[in-house]
Amino acid sequence: MKLWWKKGILNTVEHAVTRGADALVTILLIRALDAATFSRVALAQAWLAPVLLIFISPETILYRDYSEWKVQGRLFLQLRLSAFRRFALLKWGMATLIALGVAALSKAPSFEEKYWIFCAWLWAAWLPLVPQILGPDREFLRMSLRLRALNVLTLIQKLSLLGGVVAVLAIFPSDLVLPGIGTVLWFSVSVSWVLGWWTARGELKKLEELPQTRDILPTLRGWRAVYDSLRGFSFWSHLSGVVQNWVQTMDLFFLGIFHASSVAQLALYAVALKLSNLLLALPLALANIFGVWVGSTQTAQRDRVKSLTMRLYLACIAQMLVFWMFSSWIINWLSRGRWSAADQDQIFHWLVLISTATMMYASTFLMSSWITLRKNVRKLFFWVYVPWLVISMGVYAGAAKKWTFTEVAAANLVIAIVFIALLWRQWSRAEESAE
Repeated sequence: MKLWWKKGILNTVEHAVTRGADALVTILLIRALDAATFSRVALAQAWLAPVLLIFISPETILYRDYSEWKVQGRLFLQLRLSAFRRFALLKWGMATLIALGVAALSKAPSFEEKYWIFCAWLWAAWLPLVPQILGPDREFLRMSLRLRALNVLTLIQKLSLLGGVVAVLAIFPSDLVLPGIGTVLWFSVSVSWVLGWWTARGELKKLEELPQTRDILPTLRGWRAVYDSLRGFSFWSHLSGVVQNWVQTMDLFFLGIFHASSVAQLALYAVALKLSNLLLALPLALANIFGVWVGSTQTAQRDRVKSLTMRLYLACIAQMLVFWMFSSWIINWLSRGRWSAADQDQIFHWLVLISTATMMYASTFLMSSWITLRKNVRKLFFWVYVPWLVISMGVYAGAAKKWTFTEVAAANLVIAIVFIALLWRQWSRAEESAE
């Protein structure tokens, strides 16, 4: 248990650095970009969320099968990681092509407008793909419990990104900010990919190479490892993750459709949504180390999960209340005189509604992780995430079409309650099947 406390702290630090740096980048962009540009970027991220359906992460299967693969020897793991790396780089190229396609097919009246659309979509496409591009080696190091090395790699990647963004905002003119930070992101990810590959390579050398592994080389070469992963666990886990990410921005997605002319309001709402989603950092970090624990031990019993979930719920409430205490100051600092007192009050009101729903949803992370790793991830997707997606689309679309931004913000509470109800029903079914 002492070992897991130590590893848990290291894993939480790694997630804190990741989420903290991402939060700072978001805050800097909110503070630096004008309303029209920021709303364009935020809407691109919201509209891109369903497109991420095609960007599957086969390396997530490491959470389930790492222990089994490890006993197969060095070559077995090495070939599978190599396939995962190639697949990750392929996704990076596809994201770039999507941004080009959207810009080329847009009805923008000028090349300059198309260029801005390309830059906004490129940033929106690349940013969520960073964990996937670096994922194969990062998740291998995480499951190998090389968390110190993982922390160093994360620190290098995030500091290079954050430092580059600060430099771009300080030096570049406003019309070159998005291309500049896109270049910084490309450089940061490229360097981090090489360092991650080099570190994982050193860890792999410590494993024994078993002679019998060579007998199954034909089944490991090429894309077979990716296919084996995608046809089972990783595919359904990925679909669940896509639904989660899309629902988290679906309110802005439908507001962009039904209130496209309200650029200033969309920008203010995007600020409230972005700030609220920052609260997911700590729950996600705790859920991740919980997933590593469940994947590496057989002692993660249901009663223990219930107890930990209650503690997470209390932690989420405490985090939310502290956040509210400083929110007005944060909003005023981000404003730089651009938002009136009424605008700032409106952002805070939306933020309270959205963040309450966010923390309700975040408190379920341990339960959903346990069902994913110990039960049937496919059933979890069809019985929880699919109905949640359908209900969310109906609620958000209806609220955005008929009512104002405030009613859409309040709809987040309904969506959170629906998810909790669906997950609890699936949890109860898993309990009955266990009996």
